[in-house]
Amino acid sequence: MTTSFVKKLLTAACMLVLCLMTSTGCVQKDYINNTSDGAIDPGASSGLHDGTYTVTSKYYDTYGYAQKFTMEVHSGIITKVQFAETSAAGTLRTAIDATWRQTITDSDNYKDLGDIYQVLTTSLIKKQQSDGIDTVSGATRTCESFKTLAATAISNSKKDEHTTPKLDLDQTYQAEIPSPSDPSLILKLSVTYKGGVISDMSYDETKDGNARSLTLANKQLYSSFTKKTMENQSLAALPMDPANADEITNYNAALSAIAGQRALY
Repeated sequence: MTTSFVKKLLTAACMLVLCLMTSTGCVQKDYINNTSDGAIDPGASSGLHDGTYTVTSKYYDTYGYAQKFTMEVHSGIITKVQFAETSAAGTLRTAIDATWRQTITDSDNYKDLGDIYQVLTTSLIKKQQSDGIDTVSGATRTCESFKTLAATAISNSKKDEHTTPKLDLDQTYQAEIPSPSDPSLILKLSVTYKGGVISDMSYDETKDGNARSLTLANKQLYSSFTKKTMENQSLAALPMDPANADEITNYNAALSAIAGQRALY
């Protein structure tokens, strides 16, 4: 073994020890937060405290899934992001169904939902902020849910807050069910939540494709139902009124269908 070779071996060993002692310098390639060249730039993410931050949705969405966002911060840098949607049965949402795929631009690039999640998580790690995260056309609601959860996780990191908030995400629930007393009568109810409150509602009944709200009396009656629900800010059944017993029974059945979708996560 030559003296030259021994010196090289010792130098390499010293470098390895140095890397283990000062991990930041040796793992810079794993940290991406400078959008121009991909290099580590601690100053760009000042204010973030190290740790793992998790945020979830408070309710299951109209497809029956709840969202969970987890973010890891090391040396003030967002280094790892995970996003998943899970059903009440514990099944992960992975597939993009045929109908949804038709709305997604460049859908051939997204073989499954994981590909869309990858766009979102990679964008967040590169930009180190929720503003400006890339959006996939046709998957707007998924992208907005991701951004909202990410913004809260980043806010918690800045405050060094390690609780797990549950957010009431903005969305519109829709129910279309047959009347309990007449299967040929279809009940249609739409309830929009924004900022944690019911912000908009619409209700109608159709028979043989004809909307009953076309008559002024029914339109006013249905409007009075939705107005009462919005005042109560609750999906609880309205009290029975003998004068409109059938109509209220139908409306309450539609409310129950929405409440079934909007289950707590």
